[in-house]
Amino acid sequence: MTCINHRTRPATRHTDPAIGVSCCRRTKARSLRIGFIAACLILCCNSIIFASPPVTIVLKAKAFVDDAVIQLSDIADIRVTDPVKSAKLAAVRIGKTPQPGKSLLIHETHVRSRLRLFGLSPSDYNMVCSGPVQVVRRSEEVSPDAIRQVVRDYIETNSPWTADQLKINNIRRIHPVQVPPGKMRIHVRHPKHTDWLGPVPFSVSFSVRGHLVKKISVPATIEVWSDVIVAAKPLGRNQPVSPGSIKVVRMNLSRAPANAVLSKEQVVGMRVNRSIAANSILRSDQIEIPPVVKRGDLVQVLAQSKGMKISVKGVAKQNGGVGERIRVQNMRSKRIIYAQVLDDQTVQVDF
Repeated sequence: MTCINHRTRPATRHTDPAIGVSCCRRTKARSLRIGFIAACLILCCNSIIFASPPVTIVLKAKAFVDDAVIQLSDIADIRVTDPVKSAKLAAVRIGKTPQPGKSLLIHETHVRSRLRLFGLSPSDYNMVCSGPVQVVRRSEEVSPDAIRQVVRDYIETNSPWTADQLKINNIRRIHPVQVPPGKMRIHVRHPKHTDWLGPVPFSVSFSVRGHLVKKISVPATIEVWSDVIVAAKPLGRNQPVSPGSIKVVRMNLSRAPANAVLSKEQVVGMRVNRSIAANSILRSDQIEIPPVVKRGDLVQVLAQSKGMKISVKGVAKQNGGVGERIRVQNMRSKRIIYAQVLDDQTVQVDF
């Protein structure tokens, strides 16, 4: 019996150049596809691993604020691990606060629009809310009595009248003033051209931490009681005023003329320039200095300096009392000059 040994023969390699090139290309393309898929998987994994944590904004139901501007941190809890992003979000300006003691509502849509201006799209954050946020601005109350006292103190300190002359009343009824919490200062101002008599409107300003927050007007009625000179009997024109011809009456100056005479020293020794009825209040325009020089009187005209003194004769062209300036004609030059009356015979010119 003949045994035949069968040996495994190795696979025959194709030596055809065309077939060899085609197989090589398929192998390379498969390798590129596998490499691309692997790269995509690596990038996706990295993006998942290194992506920023999501931002969650939880709006409050009610928020209390002190400043004039509402920020996102005032009305929401911001949940994000990145401290830089958290600080930037916290400072997002939502709007202006209401007046002290007042409130307003901020809706979710308004917050989203502000975040959009900040550069965040709705996909960048999660917002949790249960309705509009009620924003209340904290305040401190200044009572009407405290305001009236400030105005009263200001009048007593700044008016030209003494405490025993003043009577302050009718400071109008005012409402309490709400101001932000903090160091407050009240400043009072009077009108520029007030005579501090009768109704006077005072401007009252409230400043907190150096910023003006409120301004109101507070009218007050000021009575000033003072001695007023009254004619004790009828006085004729050019009649001298003696102590017996006048009397002193205390009255409210708001009922007296603005130029009423307030002391005897102002009128005793003077004369009235018109007829005055008894019990009439004397006015400063009704009295004058009795003339010591009369029109037509001859007077000595003096002109002097440190080392020179000149004296000439003159004629008074009008009446004049001591200290008054009158017109005088120089008898030598015939010129009209103005001179101050020194006494009943002498006048002096500036030289």
